[in-house]
Amino acid sequence: MINGKLDEIDIKILGHLQKDARMHNVQLGKLVHLGSGPVQTRIDKLEEGGYIERYQAVVNRLKVARPVLVVLLICLQAQQAELMKEFERRLAGLPEVQACYIVAGKWNFVVMVSMVSPQEYAAWLFAHVTSHENIKEVQSNFMLFESKNYSGVPL
Repeated sequence: MINGKLDEIDIKILGHLQKDARMHNVQLGKLVHLGSGPVQTRIDKLEEGGYIERYQAVVNRLKVARPVLVVLLICLQAQQAELMKEFERRLAGLPEVQACYIVAGKWNFVVMVSMVSPQEYAAWLFAHVTSHENIKEVQSNFMLFESKNYSGVPL
């Protein structure tokens, strides 16, 4: 990092860590042509600078018996900022919610939900979403096939 800006090596390090965060510094160093010490120093600076927020394992939903993935679209009746924030906090606090986005357009929220079965999803939807007094409209889109699931950022 030069003067607080990413250089080519930083970008390469970030790219490799997005693909495999468990990569050892020796291997990463070979890929970016640095020793493991300088690689660790750069990673530390990337973490301190907020470029790397956290490390996580990507769990296979099918292997842990959560095969149902639903993209839920939600439109609220009243759309004042505080009401939207309150509903966002409610959704984000639910363990079944994998992602929650506030969006512009017809819908206010796009929410990714993983479940064991469609029946479990229906019960969850009624208990946590449609029962809310500010709901105007919801649309559930059940994913049939998953062709890409990558949360990395293009660099």
